[in-house]
Amino acid sequence: MKSLKTLHKELWALTSQYIRLKEHYVCFTCGAQLDKNTSNCGHFLHNAKTSKIAYEHKILHCQCVRCNHHLSGNLLEYTLKMVRKYGMKQVNQWKREASKPYKWKRSELEEKLSTVKKQLKRLEK
Repeated sequence: MKSLKTLHKELWALTSQYIRLKEHYVCFTCGAQLDKNTSNCGHFLHNAKTSKIAYEHKILHCQCVRCNHHLSGNLLEYTLKMVRKYGMKQVNQWKREASKPYKWKRSELEEKLSTVKKQLKRLEK
């Protein structure tokens, strides 16, 4: 049986792959055209990584290494685009949710893994 840590790693790897592919390897914050090897999947809210919304696709976007790492997510531009795309009310809701730590259950991680695998297969066709 896989550990929860292993399930999280697998889920993040597949979710990251899915987001980058879905967004055609274009950086959400600066618009740079990337490829599979030069793109990252960035969290809009860094503290969301330990919350129930850690794998919420709407707060994850393709980013270049410069924006995601060197500019720590390029959060000003990220925030402006998120507010334009989803509205301030939704952004504030995500901020509240991200601040609440969450202990994932094995069944939840396995279900999310199954879902993202199916989504990837559809996208890769």
